[in-house]
Amino acid sequence: MIITLSFPSTDKALKNHVFDSKIVRSEMECTLTCLLNEKCESFNFQDNSVGARHICELNDQTRLTSSHDLLQRNGFSYYGSELVRKEIRVPYLHMHLSYNVYICKLFLVFQ
Repeated sequence: MIITLSFPSTDKALKNHVFDSKIVRSEMECTLTCLLNEKCESFNFQDNSVGARHICELNDQTRLTSSHDLLQRNGFSYYGSELVRKEIRVPYLHMHLSYNVYICKLFLVFQ
């Protein structure tokens, strides 16, 4: 697994690809909601809210597959994962194996 550190895209959201919307208490809850949903590829998180209620929008696409839909949206942050296709050579077997590697984005939250 390849892990990269990254910050969310602040004041941006992926439009036209939201398939579910939830009320959550934190970014971590939104992240877990996405990770537990097989269809979820990215999410938009409402940063500014009153109290501990935030909107968490689950997307079925990422900024890489729909870059034209990553738009300005005040008060929201976009979080996404990237899927990279890798090919490895196995010299003794004279064959190629393909596999998908998720680049996990860890988002640091400072309080």
